[in-house]
Amino acid sequence: MGRKIGYARVSTVGQNIDAQIKQLKDAGCEMIYEEKISGKNIDRTELQKMKKELHKGDTVIVTSFSRLARSTKDLLELVETFQIKGVGFKSLKEDISTQGASGKFILTLLGAVATFERELMLEKQKDGIASARSQGKYKGKQRVIYLDDRIKDLFKRVDRKELKAKEALHLSGFSQGTYYKLWKEWKDRSQ
Repeated sequence: MGRKIGYARVSTVGQNIDAQIKQLKDAGCEMIYEEKISGKNIDRTELQKMKKELHKGDTVIVTSFSRLARSTKDLLELVETFQIKGVGFKSLKEDISTQGASGKFILTLLGAVATFERELMLEKQKDGIASARSQGKYKGKQRVIYLDDRIKDLFKRVDRKELKAKEALHLSGFSQGTYYKLWKEWKDRSQ
């Protein structure tokens, strides 16, 4: 019988991952891979490490589909990769497992429904923005990101060459563009 392998992910360093870890331990996971990074793509360090270390008969367990992938395409691609390796997949929130044909069918169906709902929501949002713009009420989202002490500390460590920029980027939880914009702002202020 294979191992139960957990995968937990939150989008930013500031979010708490403890509840996911507890649920995965309660589900019997012997090993848990943790990440604090956006799920917008599947090129994540711990996810890739987990994929390499899986063995035939193992089962990957997540608390929710969204922890593993943010798009149906990515979710189905990962599950297919697991199946090729002889690895099962289970989502606790959705109570879906790929161990049987019905689980595989429901997984595909749920993924399609989630994509459809997201596309409908984006269409409504786009229509709402267009309507607000035509009335002169929409100026666009003004996003403000502050250089807090945690980010300043990361930048200081990079500046002292204690940490590589790529590692600091990962730890920050920001997109690459936001990270380098804040880096430039910090460098300008610190000189």
